[in-house]
Amino acid sequence: MKRTVAKIFIMAAMLVSLAAVSSAQAASITVGNDASPRPLLDTFSNFTVIDTNHPVSADGFLTEFSYYAANLNPFRFVVFDDGDAIQWVSNEITPPAAGVNSYTPPSPVPVLAGWNIGAYFASTGTIPYEPVTAATCNSEAGLECYAFYTSTDSGSPLTNIGSYLDSNWSEPRRYSFAATGSTDVPPPATVSVTVIKYLAGTWADGGSANNAEFPMYETGSDKTVSGGSAGSFFLGPTGLNSANPYQATVLDMAIGASYSAWEDTSQNIVGKTCSDGQTYQLVGYTTGDEIAEAAGKTPTAATPSFTNLTGNKVIIVWNKVCAQSDVAAGNNIISRPELDADKNFALIDTNQPVTADGWLTTFSYYAANQNPFRFWVVDQNLIVQWVSDEIIP
Repeated sequence: MKRTVAKIFIMAAMLVSLAAVSSAQAASITVGNDASPRPLLDTFSNFTVIDTNHPVSADGFLTEFSYYAANLNPFRFVVFDDGDAIQWVSNEITPPAAGVNSYTPPSPVPVLAGWNIGAYFASTGTIPYEPVTAATCNSEAGLECYAFYTSTDSGSPLTNIGSYLDSNWSEPRRYSFAATGSTDVPPPATVSVTVIKYLAGTWADGGSANNAEFPMYETGSDKTVSGGSAGSFFLGPTGLNSANPYQATVLDMAIGASYSAWEDTSQNIVGKTCSDGQTYQLVGYTTGDEIAEAAGKTPTAATPSFTNLTGNKVIIVWNKVCAQSDVAAGNNIISRPELDADKNFALIDTNQPVTADGWLTTFSYYAANQNPFRFWVVDQNLIVQWVSDEIIP
């Protein structure tokens, strides 16, 4: 079931509202319940929940999240507007220990009164909940006392930032998480720039990108992902200064620093166009203060460049997948009469080399027995480029 949408806030209206608040005296804001232990834990996995018991108390910025972890399963916090549209998703969080923990987002999260928080659980539930009775709800006037949640394996909210969450289930329950902040954004001591890879319109992961690594160049007046004032890095399945795949973050840059990053289209992975022969094409870049803002813009060819940084920034590098012809190597799979008598040795068959640049995704073979072996890939100079895991037919 989906909750009725009371009204839709756009980013411009939100910023105007928060700007008006910041001119007044700052006050604390809260959302959510508390980080107490609770008796029940979700058995769903790869799903998202919204807790509407205690909405955001006033317009402002959330600066710290607290939660009770029943286990060490990874999860993400999610912020929803009052119509259940996803406005912000945290980095992946792995609890350091069971019990009460806290999470500080890289930059304050802007919110409006009436919004709610929730969580996405990559596996089964991490944060416990308890049922809320009608008597408890009635004793707390004006509170909805419900949690709304999606079906198991409904997917990550990262692919739906700015969209409404289609919640299939609801129950009167209360989760062990909360967030606090201020009606005025605190000035940052340092700033950061986060660079993220989007492939075919969504955040890349190891599966969608075949674990490819995308080369990037960067310059910065203070520091860079690679540590100096200029250098290179890769956006790949293992994040840099981040637990998220295909994300790299420059940490602790001084206020007033400058930074620029762009994709290297001269290698064999990404081209300026698909006619260049690479697997992917650079579509362009978008930027913003938050991931949701950058993800909602149209990519342009302009190289992302910031000067006099006074707050955190996000760069999204957008690629598309080029149409590829089939790639093949090796012989046909039939029974043949001879079998090697040597052992602990390697061989290279050069009868049918790889037909084109690309990716090998499936290996086939005829097994005369069940002895373990590994496939090798070698280049034209017989230098080993890849070795498979051990295979037992």
